[in-house]
Amino acid sequence: MSGLKKIGSEPSIDQLDGDPSEQRTAARFTLLIRSAKLLVDDKEFLCVIRDASRTGLRLRLFNRIPDRARLVVELANGENFPVSLVWERDGYGGFTFNQEVALERLIENGHGPFPNRKLRLKTLLGGHLYAGGNESPITIENLSVQGACITCGSKLAIDQLVRIEIEGLPPFHAKVRWRQRPHYGLVFEQILSLEELGRLIELAG
Repeated sequence: MSGLKKIGSEPSIDQLDGDPSEQRTAARFTLLIRSAKLLVDDKEFLCVIRDASRTGLRLRLFNRIPDRARLVVELANGENFPVSLVWERDGYGGFTFNQEVALERLIENGHGPFPNRKLRLKTLLGGHLYAGGNESPITIENLSVQGACITCGSKLAIDQLVRIEIEGLPPFHAKVRWRQRPHYGLVFEQILSLEELGRLIELAG
């Protein structure tokens, strides 16, 4: 159980509704940091799993959650867990699992259909790309802290340095890692913070 610290027999998340005896017996774990997706209906948002037990978890949130939305927590490896929101405040949310979950599915990277996949979030975010003195409109199709997949009408070369500008954010630089025109894979020159990634996803929403 790498990356976990057991906290005794406390509830899995603060202020969980439900049977108090069930809360007392749910062993609590703290995950140091585990990035994940929060699927809200048909949209994907960034979250970080902080506490988890077999009954629920606490997430660091970067976006507000709409009322009455269908919620699923999805890990980078493809494992997913339908959840219900119990409380939300100060950038955190408490959730209960809709069914009992084996903690191994949450904490072991080797599980799931895509055990080695990095976390990426689907989006449709417009922006502009500058390269070689030319400007092109682009659409960012997915994002991670390390890079993005874009569609672009211009011809770009492998390892070409480009600048990306999105309204409301500082510009950032990236290099072309792969191309299948009009799709290009970019790797950022500077890794995004989770807050920056969350802001990009919010703009796309």
